[in-house]
Amino acid sequence: MEILRLDKISLNLEGRQILKDLSLSVEEGTIHSILGSNAAGKSSLAYVIMGCGNYLVQEGKIYFRGEDITGLSLSKKAKMGLTLAWQEPARFEGLTVRDYIAVGMEEKDNKLIEEALQKVLLEPKDYLDREVDKSLSGGERKRIELAAVFAMKPKLAILDEPDSGIDNFSFE
Repeated sequence: MEILRLDKISLNLEGRQILKDLSLSVEEGTIHSILGSNAAGKSSLAYVIMGCGNYLVQEGKIYFRGEDITGLSLSKKAKMGLTLAWQEPARFEGLTVRDYIAVGMEEKDNKLIEEALQKVLLEPKDYLDREVDKSLSGGERKRIELAAVFAMKPKLAILDEPDSGIDNFSFE
């Protein structure tokens, strides 16, 4: 079953054509990688699918599970089961790793939070009560972000990563 389809998507930003007539189909249960040099439009594609900021489709349509989601907000797309892991993971002073992972969950489940940390090769007892702040390395923050994506149980995850380490990560 097709989970995502882009039909002739075009995106212009600040007078510059970023994407032109891009079409793509993603089947449920598959993994796809889009490779390209810097400024090739990979992140822009992720942002336009999610509807981030001014990354809005000028032409074409985006379908998720057969439904046209082209004009929907980022929050509505997230509620439908789409999520995006950013290239640079966020820092949240005052927010523990446990609470950060729980934010996107429908119901807070401590066992699932611990399992998510284990999936990304972090020991829960060492991280659950730490803050998501500058005391964590960039790699630790990225793993915690991926743990949060796992715990959300999205229908589709977009990982905007220069090197995501996806070979060590599975949603199953």
